[in-house]
Amino acid sequence: MNFLHRHDSWDVILSNGGPNPKVRDNILSVLGKKVYETLGEVKIETDYFKMEGYATKSVTSGSMKSSYKKDMLYFFVNKRPVNLNKKFVNLLSQIYRQHNPNAKYLVILNLTIAPEEYDINISPDKKEIVFKKTNAIYDEFKKFFEGFLEEQKATSKMVKFF
Repeated sequence: MNFLHRHDSWDVILSNGGPNPKVRDNILSVLGKKVYETLGEVKIETDYFKMEGYATKSVTSGSMKSSYKKDMLYFFVNKRPVNLNKKFVNLLSQIYRQHNPNAKYLVILNLTIAPEEYDINISPDKKEIVFKKTNAIYDEFKKFFEGFLEEQKATSKMVKFF
């Protein structure tokens, strides 16, 4: 999996190369160990789809604030980079802001889903995507991220306690 980074009018593909590089290796190579250590693993699996990746787990420190000026989201469907629907982007922002209004987040996700369950022929660059069951994906996405950040919050409170 590669990362496509847009800077001004340039598209830069960032990758650690090699055959079948793992997402973890790409993150370490492109973003560094310090960023990788701020991420937690994302795994959502239903009968309809599977979503895997990494997301910022720190909700109390604002640790990403000094590294990034904005939230960063890399979303793939069956390993193809696409633009995530604004409904999902707004949900992520809302959930992260509930836990820390000042923190910036990084989310890297790959959604594996049957090709007949979405339409990628919305725009010429094939970056826009429409799912047949958007609400089913949205509901699982919301449930996971709310639980993920609550779990991280509880863990950080326990660490402070000891």
